[in-house]
Amino acid sequence: MHPYYRLFEPSIGQLSGGPNWPDFSERTFERHNRSGKPIDSEFESSSQRLQRIPGKSFWVGPVVDHFGHQLLDFSTRLAWATKFSPNGHYLISSLVPPSHPRALKPRRDWHYSSIPNIPLYIRNIFNWFGVREDRIHLVNEPVIVDELQVFEQGEQFMVSPSDSYLDELDQWRLRRSGIRTDLVYVSRTRLASPFGRLMGEKAIEAAFALAGFKIVYPELIPISLQARIYGGAKKIVFAEGSAVHGLGLLGRIEASVFIINRRKTGFDSSVYEKSIAPRSSHFATIDSLVATFPDENHWRSVSVLGPELLIARLLDLGVDLRGHLTPVNYWNSVGEDFEQIDKTLEQGLGFSKIYTDAGPDAMKAYSDFASFVRHKFGGKEN
Repeated sequence: MHPYYRLFEPSIGQLSGGPNWPDFSERTFERHNRSGKPIDSEFESSSQRLQRIPGKSFWVGPVVDHFGHQLLDFSTRLAWATKFSPNGHYLISSLVPPSHPRALKPRRDWHYSSIPNIPLYIRNIFNWFGVREDRIHLVNEPVIVDELQVFEQGEQFMVSPSDSYLDELDQWRLRRSGIRTDLVYVSRTRLASPFGRLMGEKAIEAAFALAGFKIVYPELIPISLQARIYGGAKKIVFAEGSAVHGLGLLGRIEASVFIINRRKTGFDSSVYEKSIAPRSSHFATIDSLVATFPDENHWRSVSVLGPELLIARLLDLGVDLRGHLTPVNYWNSVGEDFEQIDKTLEQGLGFSKIYTDAGPDAMKAYSDFASFVRHKFGGKEN
């Protein structure tokens, strides 16, 4: 068993690490699958003297500081393991640090030295399934495992959860009573970065609150509490983002689930539909975008909605924001967000990656975007 030497590097192979099977190419469900196919690559075993983990162990997956990937990609073997073989070690692997001699262009510093260092929400995922922290073993250097059991991923990227997997998640959901909050809006306004957000969302959030929705800031509360709120809701509206995958702890829920897109429908909407539609009584995405920068699909894009479009599409789904969200308060809120983004850009803080991805026409693209936004909220164009 190894740490990970590479995670999500499409140009050189997606993943490398975890269990090093002697018959690697013959393994299928034991390896990491996306869209129904293994995407990890074989790697060399270590020649050093290795620590041994005695007894039975269960492979869970890598740990990453990305809420959506951790839930959808790397935590869906856990429910099976706790059902069929509850006693033993639960193995998770860290990415090696960028300075490691075997590191293969790691994109992010997802290296963890001990269980207390891994993100709290990951430890809370184990707790949801009844696994104590002292039974979690973090692999951050090669080890030998006496007996390793691997269960199939309950769901995966672009593959819907099976009925049997949802049945198992239902059992865990029923053990954790839902908190009755009929109407829920899941916001991104408390994120630290101004990028990867809906501009003007504070006005949208305020409108939902006036319409009787409970506002949830997922980064501020434990994932177990998020799941209990979702499990007791009748309608949940998400601002598109990783928080949607908090539903991955749950089986089938009573709620209708709607996602306000911050990117164009297509790739990302398909991912959400595959994962969320089988869990919810009604699923829909809401496309009301009128402008984005740097493009309509970038994960860090800032996005502008048409308030009238948003109101109309929500109304079609039985959510009435009329009288609560007006063009004036929406565009004023957009203006406040734009000033923060523009200031960040001028100071060179955090926008360089977006500019790089936008290509050689980045300056013109931003100028056009800025002109549109300034015109809408009544600011003066430079």
